[in-house]
Amino acid sequence: YSSIAILPMNILDSSMIPVSPIITSLLNEIDAHRQDSPWISSHWKIYGDRTVVRIENSRLILKSSGFGGISGAPMVNWIENKTYRKVTMKIKSFHPIHAAAKELMQELAFSPTFDTWKCAVILATLQDHWDTTRLSPKVFACIGDGHGFLSALIHRIIPDSRIYCIDLPKTLIFQVVTHQRADPVAKFSLLPAMAPSAVSFVLPQHVENIPDNIDCCINVAS
Repeated sequence: YSSIAILPMNILDSSMIPVSPIITSLLNEIDAHRQDSPWISSHWKIYGDRTVVRIENSRLILKSSGFGGISGAPMVNWIENKTYRKVTMKIKSFHPIHAAAKELMQELAFSPTFDTWKCAVILATLQDHWDTTRLSPKVFACIGDGHGFLSALIHRIIPDSRIYCIDLPKTLIFQVVTHQRADPVAKFSLLPAMAPSAVSFVLPQHVENIPDNIDCCINVAS
């Protein structure tokens, strides 16, 4: 395995993380998802080339652009998030899920940005709905999850869940890195080349290969 180095924009962490076979396979898929691909949105046509994913001196270089934010000024982020207190006070599950999100942020060296805070609000809102309707979803599809924080948070809150992360290859690489760091002992896979696991990564053209019935599909970031 090679190692990962993160450039200082939307920085994840400079820890040495193995470049797994999944990342290698996704790197090989990037050329197939150029600007004329039917899976490319107008947004990604602007930001796709600005997002850096490459191997350099046996190290993976990552720099995101156009999806979410995981770094920033802590005080500014704190003030911004506090302005929504009247909203979050009405969400019963917010405090325990936000506490878990803050713990996960610390482990990943993510900043408490609006985007990471928003993931806690999203999951807490869903949890309130599940509690009210007595639902216990276990199989999730997360579409366009950016750095992968929401899907990693779901896996942290619901450890026996099965998650399918659906995105373009460049962005999926960021999500693979996040999940590898959030749960180093979990099993990961890339469909359809590998059997589904706790967290499976899926390119748009392979969504039909998902074998499970999806209990909850989330698309709030793409």
